[in-house]
Amino acid sequence: MTTIEKKAHDYVQGIWAELAMKFSNEPWNEWKKALENIYLRGAKDAIEGLWRDPGELTTFEANAEIIAVYRTYYKGRWLTIHSIHDASDWQEPDITEMHKGDELLAWLPFPKLTLPKHLV
Repeated sequence: MTTIEKKAHDYVQGIWAELAMKFSNEPWNEWKKALENIYLRGAKDAIEGLWRDPGELTTFEANAEIIAVYRTYYKGRWLTIHSIHDASDWQEPDITEMHKGDELLAWLPFPKLTLPKHLV
């Protein structure tokens, strides 16, 4: 998996010439729009990059909570479900009986949430 720093570096390397051209030749409003688009593309990529491939779950720590996205066939149609699970629900064959026939599409670690200091 690529680090976020490397992704940022590679992205800027790819658009640097375009940015320099806009900065030197375009009016301020066009430059501002270009910066907004860069930010939005980065935010979208960061959010999409959180989701992990099902194959990576085998190396993730058991008993940690994950958000799973999976497909299941129910009453003649496919449903896509997002739910919180223990990682071992998808790792251990004897436990996965509840997911028999389901297809894990993606997952991400459930974030460890902490209260802000002023609320503790």
